[in-house]
Amino acid sequence: MLAVDHVAWTQARATFLQRVAPAASDWAPLVASGARTVAHVPSALLGAWQVFAADALDWVRREPEHARECLWMGLMPTLLLHTPCSAPADAPDRPRPPLSHKERAAAVMRVYFLAELADRNADVWCPGWVRPAATERRADRRGGRRAAAPTLSQRRALKLVRAGRPSAAARALVSDPPAPRSAAIWAKAAALFPDAATASATTAFVQAEFSADLAAAAAFGNSPTVPRAVPRDAVVDAICGAPKASSPGPSGLRPEYLWALSATRQDALVDIVLLLTSLAAVSRVPAMARHALAGANLLLLTNPGGVGADGLPRLRPIEMPEVLRKLAAMELARTVRTAAAELLAPAQLEVGCRALASASSTRWRRTSPSTPSTRSRSSPFATPSTSCRGTRPRRL
Repeated sequence: MLAVDHVAWTQARATFLQRVAPAASDWAPLVASGARTVAHVPSALLGAWQVFAADALDWVRREPEHARECLWMGLMPTLLLHTPCSAPADAPDRPRPPLSHKERAAAVMRVYFLAELADRNADVWCPGWVRPAATERRADRRGGRRAAAPTLSQRRALKLVRAGRPSAAARALVSDPPAPRSAAIWAKAAALFPDAATASATTAFVQAEFSADLAAAAAFGNSPTVPRAVPRDAVVDAICGAPKASSPGPSGLRPEYLWALSATRQDALVDIVLLLTSLAAVSRVPAMARHALAGANLLLLTNPGGVGADGLPRLRPIEMPEVLRKLAAMELARTVRTAAAELLAPAQLEVGCRALASASSTRWRRTSPSTPSTRSRSSPFATPSTSCRGTRPRRL
């Protein structure tokens, strides 16, 4: 239907979005659903992804004022590229068996969006839902037992090795394991972020408390040394150089999905990233879309040291922001890092130096006396300003 009657397909899409998200506050369960997405675009869905993603990006580029178009752009990755449910529950809204890749593409093409959404939500975890227990594996015919299943950290490390990131794979093996999915962990995580109940958690309060600092930063931003726009070539380099196998944001969008777009369709992607790095992101993009792009997934890791008094592991939450947000923030930091170093250097010691600790330690070893007693009394950071002359500004 998309190729035959594009207007009717667009109207059906608008009707679907109005039905599942009638109010502006209903975007979060739709976009940030918690559905897992595949590591790369399957070959059976490559053509469909290039067509649908290009259509969504083109609409956002032409009319960023429409919140529905931004909502559809955030919904597209999980709607088409979610992982199939391996053990669906017995609820009627969880289809059995899951849709195949060809059935997904046909469902989106024929505007069967509700069936596609039910297939995506079949594997979404929610408090109170217990996944059916897996059957025990059979023993090996030779009399031995099968090898133990790899842990989540080992699976993550193997994925990073296949992506060509051995250093990240080594860090994944020694990193803290994620917290188990249970209702008790969910309640403890929700208690870490209580609702704001005081008047201090407002923008007006922060502006009043730091009015002098904000005024100085605004005055420095109007100086001619600060760049006014992000170069287009820099955005292209950021998209091409995004790290492989990085964690997706709430929408499930991954850098591999952006690389799968055709060369002609990547122009719309570059224009959207440039839009997010400019002042038009505030004036043209609606608040709901800005909130969705500024959101992040919360990964709960377990802190070492055993369990707490409540019998649950200690939690250490980290955020995984959206890919488009990371690309825009990275290019903004690269563009203004030299000017920002001029602003922050008076208040922060050697903020413009690269590898300050390493350079200071090297210089101290070369200039300090050779006696151990003198070295123990000397400070490696006594004169750090002379050790980093001629170095490039550090990335902020």
